[in-house]
Parts: sequence; C-alpha cells; structure tokens
Amino acid sequence: MQQSIDFQCPKCGETLSVPSPDLYSCSNCGQNVNVLPRAQVAQPKAKKKTVSSFLGSGCIIQGIGLLLLIAAFFFGLAFPLLFLPIMLVGIVLIIYGSRVAISLKCSACGNNVEKTSKICPTCKSHF
Repeated sequence: MQQSIDFQCPKCGETLSVPSPDLYSCSNCGQNVNVLPRAQVAQPKAKKKTVSSFLGSGCIIQGIGLLLLIAAFFFGLAFPLLFLPIMLVGIVLIIYGSRVAISLKCSACGNNVEKTSKICPTCKSHF
C-alpha cells in the first residue's frame, strides 16, 4: 500500500495529496509544484541562542548574594569570624545566580530549548 504525500501549494496555500514525488499542478490555482520525497525535504535550520534574563530567579539569587557581601563587611567589624563564611556564601550565590539567569532559545521562534535538544519542540527547526 503506497502512502500519499501531502504538500502545500506555495502560491495559494491549498493542501493537496499526491501518490508519489513528481511535478504537479495545483488544482486550485494551477501553480506547478515540484513535490520531493520526504527524505529530500529541506528542514529549516536554526541556532541555539544564549540569552541572559535581566529579571527572574537568577537576579533574585544574585541580589541575595550581593546583600550577603555587604553584610559580611558590617558583621565582619563586630564578629571577625563571620566575615569569611558570609562573604564566601555571597560570592557563591552571585556565581550561581548568573548561571540560573542564562537560558537557551531557538533563533527561529524564540522559545526555550534544552541544551541537548537537536530539534525545537515548537517550530521543529533543526540545530
């Protein structure tokens, strides 16, 4: 049993089904369309863009880290033993917050994608 190939006319947008790859004429507008086998259909290409969000959970974490750095200097005057641990926690939170703020987006549609994904789940573009 041979499956039909669905294609869309580039001129009028009508969806038509044909039995095999060949040159066909659209029944709606008469436009000639070269229908390729499924394996030869070019998939749209996109890139993963690294995007840093200005506001969000990463910003909040960095803000807490910055407050801890400021607090380390004030508490360090009264309690010298607390200076180093509070400062280290503040630095770690600033670094972690900057990592949380970074995400990957599809260059074709702008939706979030995973680092390991090969195809965008929204627009089906290949990376």
